[in-house]
This record gives sequence, C-alpha cells and structure tokens, in this order.
Amino acid sequence: PAAFTSDTNGVASIEVSLPHAYVTSEAKNMTFYIVETAAPEGYTPNPEPVKVTPNAEGDAVPTIVNETAIDITLTKYNRPRGDESGQPLAGATFDLYKLSTDENGNPKQEKIDTQTTDSNGQLTFANLPKLKGNDRYAIQETQADGYVLELVEIDEGETELTAGEGGLFTITEQDADVALTAYNTPYARIAVLKYDYADRQNP
Repeated sequence: PAAFTSDTNGVASIEVSLPHAYVTSEAKNMTFYIVETAAPEGYTPNPEPVKVTPNAEGDAVPTIVNETAIDITLTKYNRPRGDESGQPLAGATFDLYKLSTDENGNPKQEKIDTQTTDSNGQLTFANLPKLKGNDRYAIQETQADGYVLELVEIDEGETELTAGEGGLFTITEQDADVALTAYNTPYARIAVLKYDYADRQNP
C-alpha cells in the first residue's frame, strides 16, 4: 500500500497508475479503500476504511472526517489527600486502560498507554478518542518508589474516585479533557538503635 499526507488545505492528491489490462470497460468500476493511519495533533484518526470508486474519467473525491481528541492530564503529590503540605512527585508511573464489553457482553480491558510524571509531577495521555456508550477510560498507578501503591488516592476534578478491581480508577468523563489529581502516602520510617552490652563494665 502507498502512503499519502494531506496538505495545509486538508487535501491529498493521489494518482494511481495501472497496467493497460486494468484500464478496460470492465475495470472502470474498480473500488479502492483509503485507511487513515495518523491525524493532526488534536484529532483522532478515522478507524473506518473509506470506499473509493472512481468515475468514468477515473476520478474520485472521497472525504474523511476526523473527531477532535481529548487529553487526560494527571498531577501527582507526595502527600495524602487533605494534607496541604508536600510537593509534586516526579517518577510516578501510571497505566491507562479502556474499559468496554465484547460482543457477548463480557467485560473487556485494553491497555492504551503508560506515562511517568515529570519534574512538575505531571503527565498527559494525549490525543485520545472520545468514548461512547458504556466505554470508559481507567487509570492505575504501577510505580512510585517510597510510596504505598495501595493507598493512592485520585480525584477527577472535585470528585473522589474509588479504586476498583486491580487498583483501577474509572474516569467518568468520556468526551472532554480530564484533569486528575493523585495523592500518595509515603512508607513510614522506623529507626532502630542497637547497643552492644557484652563488654559493658559494671561500676
């Protein structure tokens, strides 16, 4: 298959050269398919193949429509929810999943992407397709050195999310940008002082 990229006007001109045997009255009704593999930033590729049937002159003008994409942004803090102290936490890793059902109605879980918070404690899952029906995105923390993964707390705006099976937090928004805030509890530190009394001299 050949690859083409649209110009600033959104137009891609495609010329197809065929052997003489194909350019016959029988072949004038040939059908081609165009599949979009990448879209401009802020849009998602159209997943459906576009059917193209040239006219008698061999021309065709198909149209592909792109939906705007959404972003899921998360900011991670090194403190529990409600504790105003602390700083943004770098190096925390999160997985993003798409939750849906298969043709038999059984739950389906698909891993979409993995991102790690930067020095500002932020990460972004960008250019995501909008969801419909019962489909949802879900997020899971998988690494945060020095912090208890099981105690991570995530808010979607002002809403406190609840961890489900496997530590997945289901995001309620389907078709708009989402801002998440995550909080974590560091492991406690216990200091142990060891004394050697074997050589202790009694007064």
